[in-house]
Amino acid sequence: MNRMLSSRVFVVASILILMFSSLQSKCQIVDSESTIREIKKNVYEFLIKEEGLEKKEKLEDYENRTYITELLNQTVLGYDKTGIYVFGVFTSHTKKYLLLKNGTTYKILDPEDLSSTLHEMTGFFIEEKTSNDKMLAYVEAVIGIYKMNENRNPENLK
Repeated sequence: MNRMLSSRVFVVASILILMFSSLQSKCQIVDSESTIREIKKNVYEFLIKEEGLEKKEKLEDYENRTYITELLNQTVLGYDKTGIYVFGVFTSHTKKYLLLKNGTTYKILDPEDLSSTLHEMTGFFIEEKTSNDKMLAYVEAVIGIYKMNENRNPENLK
C-alpha cells in the first residue's frame, strides 16, 4: 500500500514539475535589454510630447507612471517578439496609444487616426501570417481603445 501511494505521489510530482517548467519557459524575456530600453525611451518621449508627461532624469523614473502591455495576452514589453501593445500614462482621462512590434522594429500609432491604424495593422497581420481569430481579437481590442479614447472627453466626440 505504501509503495503504491509513493509511486502515485512520484507521478503527480513529476507531472507538476513538467507543467511548471513548460509554463516557466514561456515566461522568459525574449528581447535584449537594449531593445527594451530603446522602445521604452521612444514611448516615454512620445508620451512627454503628446500627454504632457513630466520629463524625468532616468528612464526608470517613468516605470510607475506608465504601462506598455500586449493587447491580447497582457504581457509586458520584452516577453513577446511580435505583438500589438497598448501604452499610456496611469492617469485618468489620458489617451491610450498603440505600438506594433516585430522583433526589434516597431511603430507607434495613435488610434484616433483609425483608418491609418487599421491600415498599419493589416500590413502587420499579413507580415506575421496572423490567424483570423487573432486578427479579429486585435481589431476588436483596438476599436474598444478608440471608443474609450473618444469617450474620455465627450466634447471631443466627432
